[in-house]
Amino acid sequence: MKEEDTKKSLDKRMTLKEAISKYVFDGCSIAFSGMGGEQVVAPTYEIVRQGQKNLTLMGDSPCEVGDYLVGTGQIKRVEVAWLAFAVAGVSPNYRRAVEEGVPHKIEVREFSNYTMGLRFLAGAMGLPFMVTRSLAGTSVEKYNDMIKVIDDPYGGTKVALVPA
Repeated sequence: MKEEDTKKSLDKRMTLKEAISKYVFDGCSIAFSGMGGEQVVAPTYEIVRQGQKNLTLMGDSPCEVGDYLVGTGQIKRVEVAWLAFAVAGVSPNYRRAVEEGVPHKIEVREFSNYTMGLRFLAGAMGLPFMVTRSLAGTSVEKYNDMIKVIDDPYGGTKVALVPA
């Protein structure tokens, strides 16, 4: 193999259109970095253009990006801490989907900002879950069947498990 062929095969650069086409597919789980309206929205616009469906949106606070994708009907499920416009408050598309089923009903699994971070950390570490005491005294686990509460095998107090 020629040296120029080797260099070319190592070049992983691609356009945003190519990246979304290659890595985001129907039924995929997606997440955007940033919090409270600080997300880059260009990937969102490309997903809207390409029309992938039945997506699961995950994140601590996927503000505008979440509302846009819910509004286009591409989101089936959200696993988030908060979804609202950082400046304007409630996201109108998200609210319509949850309250009225427009454009369709979406599944909602709420976490805290901290426990969403723990979920991403677990995934990065190759672990099935992370343990936290931060949900103690809250109603989050009451309404989210993904969170499991167990007795701490070392101390006897309750701890919550959040999935990767």
